[in-house]
Amino acid sequence: VILTNDGSSNMVRQIANVKSHTIGDTWVGVTSAGVTASNDPRQTEVSDDTPGDFAAPSISLHTAQVYAEAEREAMADQAGLANEILMMFADARDRLEGANHMTGTGSGQPFGIFTALDANAGSEITSATAAAISLADLQGVKRAVGQRWRGRSSWLMNPTWGDAIKVLGTALSASYSTDITQNNTPTLLGRPVYESDDAPEVTTTTVRDNRIVFGDFSNYVIIDKPGSFEVSFIPQIFGANQRPTGKVGWVGYWRSGADSVNDAAFRLLQDKTSA
Repeated sequence: VILTNDGSSNMVRQIANVKSHTIGDTWVGVTSAGVTASNDPRQTEVSDDTPGDFAAPSISLHTAQVYAEAEREAMADQAGLANEILMMFADARDRLEGANHMTGTGSGQPFGIFTALDANAGSEITSATAAAISLADLQGVKRAVGQRWRGRSSWLMNPTWGDAIKVLGTALSASYSTDITQNNTPTLLGRPVYESDDAPEVTTTTVRDNRIVFGDFSNYVIIDKPGSFEVSFIPQIFGANQRPTGKVGWVGYWRSGADSVNDAAFRLLQDKTSA
């Protein structure tokens, strides 16, 4: 089988913090701002620096399914049909997760990183000019991420914005340069760049459209239920009258969830409105 869909790189799964959760349908973590040290005078009682701001971010697991049928004759006539179905199921999972981890709503599906940050005004930065990207925009986004995370951060964007950044080469001279014979840059301001068609690309200039995420993706957590990607073979499909149809089937099932557990580790560049 030669697939003709656009496919997905499922990019976020490659750079996120992937964890397994065995009990229940909700993963719960722990976050804290830590403790603050101080310089105290000699022979004075130390201040109480016990952290009092523990939080418990939670991520719910969501169910995903995929199903396919085939005639019994196809099973007999086409060698390796079951393997082809499994390949297509894996592709279907990649395409669903690729979209969910970028722009998933969190309702019946994982929270995408763009969706999660778009809900937190403190993580948003607006471009200086509508429908344009400048060096100042990129530098501002990078500086806005705290130094704890900046050195481990990555850029995530649709290739549309990678192309737009590439054209800045002439204008920025020594600050950034490339030419049309090369791929889009694999690094930007010293940090890795990841491109995916699943990331937003729409520019309306009437709302603040999401463009680029920069941050430490160990703070975007994907939760998998161990062994939950199950594929079952159905040797006989029955019709509405409960009689065999001459078909067999396969059903795939898995459970996963995802969300940002620390929005402070990211910044989301949005397009300025011109309305």
